[in-house]
Amino acid sequence: MTADPHRRVFTLKNKRTMPVWLAAPLAYLLKGWAATLRVKVADPEGFYDVARFPAIYAVWHNRIPLLGNLMKRDMHDRLAVLISASRDGNYGSAVVRHMGLRPVRGSSSKGGMKALRDLLRELADGNAIVVPLDGPRGPRYEVQPGLVLLARKSGVPIVPVCLNAADRWQLRSWDQTQLPKPFSQVELRFGQAIRFAADEDVELSAACRRIRMGMLEATRDRRR
Repeated sequence: MTADPHRRVFTLKNKRTMPVWLAAPLAYLLKGWAATLRVKVADPEGFYDVARFPAIYAVWHNRIPLLGNLMKRDMHDRLAVLISASRDGNYGSAVVRHMGLRPVRGSSSKGGMKALRDLLRELADGNAIVVPLDGPRGPRYEVQPGLVLLARKSGVPIVPVCLNAADRWQLRSWDQTQLPKPFSQVELRFGQAIRFAADEDVELSAACRRIRMGMLEATRDRRR
């Protein structure tokens, strides 16, 4: 009997679909995991505080899983997270909601302009936004140019934020996702703020290099 090609495609797609009910257990697992960590905060400019909002928190894609749960509780209601508009982004969006954060959907390849408007609205309301610089497809540790436009239009500083863990597991994904081992010590490092004025005459690639250097200064990838 000849196989139905439409049925085969449907089956493959569903193998990659995470059931919605898994979002809540995963969010609570990450919350409990984060609670075991011994966190040292390095914040020379005081951006680990709602008093410094609005702010653009720039992060690497491979540090995302536990980062939200390490933000102060009073920050959660005023934090929005940029998440890809892809199908994989649906998983992350559901988990983020269960963490008490607000997802903003969009990327350079899909929904970018709507995401830009939503992010600017969050900043205008005095909130902070979390932007993965090298997501959702990489390359790892490279800065996408949309962040420069966001900073120039809003006038809000970009603050490098990096969760550093010497004692960790590292996945074999494109971004080499890092997962601090439970009960280990981690560093939550806030780098020097980067500002772009709306009328600043800056070349886009040079601005991206400046942001990347600021992020790399806050990044510690050495392992035990």
